[in-house]
Amino acid sequence: MTEETEILYPAFALVGLTFIVLVMLGIVRMGGILTGRLHPEYYKLFRERDNQEPDRLRALARNFQNLLELPMLFYVGCVTAYVTHAVTGTLLVLAWIFVGLRLVHTAIHITYNAQWHRTSAFVAGALVLIGFWVELALRVVDTQG
Repeated sequence: MTEETEILYPAFALVGLTFIVLVMLGIVRMGGILTGRLHPEYYKLFRERDNQEPDRLRALARNFQNLLELPMLFYVGCVTAYVTHAVTGTLLVLAWIFVGLRLVHTAIHITYNAQWHRTSAFVAGALVLIGFWVELALRVVDTQG
């Protein structure tokens, strides 16, 4: 029997990854401002004036945004599985695979940023998340009937 709270662990791991990227983003931005490579005025309204944000910083910022988009469906799914007592071993495996693929996506995005590799990790994660939701829906329907 799967413990219901186990579905929360992958969610906690993904939250941790999101916070790590957030801290990295803050450090890189503040470092750029303190060294004079970035002008603090840019961050007032995030205007694309003179394209002053370096590509590495843009990739980090975009990755942070990515961690706040598709994963929202993941978090809702984890909470739904938890509150409906629909946690299964399959859901846990899919949840951990999704988190792993988000980690791979992040690593690619903030390092060498090859678009094909990054997109492949993103699509694979999206497909796993679809599978997660199908499994969750079938499990919830099954417990209701």
